[in-house]
Amino acid sequence: MKYADLRQDRITNYIFDWDRMLSLEGNTGPYLQMQYTRVKGIYRKGGTTPEAVLAANPALLIDHADEAALAKKLLQFPGVIEIVARDLKPHHLCNYLYELCGTFARFFEIVLGAQGAVGKI
Repeated sequence: MKYADLRQDRITNYIFDWDRMLSLEGNTGPYLQMQYTRVKGIYRKGGTTPEAVLAANPALLIDHADEAALAKKLLQFPGVIEIVARDLKPHHLCNYLYELCGTFARFFEIVLGAQGAVGKI
């Protein structure tokens, strides 16, 4: 519910809608949580943690256009935080996170799906 509040620009009209807030599709908190769960599933199935990956300092190899799109989207994060802080409008962060989740979902389905990992996570 908090995500539904924050994703609105503060100068627009607010419409309270339980069905929209709880939907697994579109720019909603549950959709973002679903993508987060997918990421955690990748770590779980790989038998590792984010900390272990960072500590290993692996080489970053980008072999697919969807991997490149995900990397580029992740690199936009600092700029988005600057905009949010400057304008005091958290909906910019929400929009970024929604776009990031969409980019990740395409990566997950196409890149990991091609590797046969989607059905296992």
